[in-house]
Amino acid sequence: MNSFRKIKDFKIENIDCESHENYVGAKVVFIKDIEEKNLSFTLSVKTSVKNNKGIPHILEHCILEGSEKYPTKDLFNKMYESSVVTYLNCITYRDKTVYLVSSNEKDEFDKLVKVYVDCIFRPLNSEEIYLQEGLNKKIEGKEIEYGGVVLNEMAGYYGDYKNEIVEKIFNTIYIGEYKYISFGTMEGIKQSSYNEMLEYYDKFYNIKNMEIIFYGDVNKNKWLDLIERYSEEKIKKYEDIKMKETSLIKYKEITYSGKENIGNISIIFEFKNYYEKFKMDEIMKYVFKGNKIKNILLEEGINFKFYRYENEIKTPTLMIFYLGEVKNELKEKIKKIIIECIKNKKELLLSIEETKYKYLIGDFGYKPKGVQYSLDLVYRNMSFKGDKENIDYKKYLERIAYEIKKGEICNSIGEYFNNGNNFYEVQITGSDEIKEKKKDYR
Repeated sequence: MNSFRKIKDFKIENIDCESHENYVGAKVVFIKDIEEKNLSFTLSVKTSVKNNKGIPHILEHCILEGSEKYPTKDLFNKMYESSVVTYLNCITYRDKTVYLVSSNEKDEFDKLVKVYVDCIFRPLNSEEIYLQEGLNKKIEGKEIEYGGVVLNEMAGYYGDYKNEIVEKIFNTIYIGEYKYISFGTMEGIKQSSYNEMLEYYDKFYNIKNMEIIFYGDVNKNKWLDLIERYSEEKIKKYEDIKMKETSLIKYKEITYSGKENIGNISIIFEFKNYYEKFKMDEIMKYVFKGNKIKNILLEEGINFKFYRYENEIKTPTLMIFYLGEVKNELKEKIKKIIIECIKNKKELLLSIEETKYKYLIGDFGYKPKGVQYSLDLVYRNMSFKGDKENIDYKKYLERIAYEIKKGEICNSIGEYFNNGNNFYEVQITGSDEIKEKKKDYR
């Protein structure tokens, strides 16, 4: 018997959902899709960062390297290789860490969830695991050689200049916690320590800081009993995460390791509700599909390089990169191009229909339906605490289509682009260019 009580009924599409809470504040949601054979489990932890040491990322790796009950080396990979899984992953976002597993075999699902829960609540978190997954050092003569799974992973990530630039943009335009990089910089990870990881786990991995979601036809009481047993061990104070602070300086200059000078215009969005965020996601998907926006920008004399739309955070950010110098008139030009782009009703409606079909058949690529719905719910609950409406993708898409047909979409999207306070300009100078300037100066 457990102390959980149902605190809310709601729906995602036409699927009944229940939210439960127990006496210590554990939150468990059941998305009761009885027709879906693929069962999914999601556990999300709000993880805040105040430096670039990548502690949340290192911890995510270490947690699934074994627990008191399952002290198996390389546990995560063994689970993947020896189980019937349709999805198995853990992801460090900028403001949360999410553990996900899916299986279409009920017995396999039960086993996998029990391992996941034990690892999250009772990880080994040994120094040996930290040295393997996070950071280890070897002294060779006068040189220090650094190793570790996370460090090597991030070396590959930053090997792409685009990722290097994006992270520097976040470090430039935010003054709050998004300024820091949750998965770490190369130099930051080298400054991390085993004790910091343990302290971080104790601070953030508590039951009041988590949201647990089960998707499919599962035994509700069995899982509530299990979560109650573990949740009683994890009752601590925690810090709520606030991510709105951005810089008051609208123009900045940074450098990167590449050769070319790159201009950047970043737009930060603060949405009123989940529907507004969903709508912008659909519009951005259409605007940057194929080479459409690239060709328009080239015609306008803007040498488009690439774009990034970070939409899994509380304040989604659109970053547009182009060759050359930052010029103030480009800001107005890019705003105008995006608005002009969505005036094509026929193409935009077709894009909305494609999304509607994906939701109709539950096709989200490599992600099972339960994983996608759970991630959407995690985002909504984290970013829109006062948003009580149901998540109804069909109605959302019909509402967007209505706005398009009535010619209202440009005005509703234009509100975000016409707010000058959301715009930031960054000049990114190539390291070779800096060297050349120094040489000329001498």
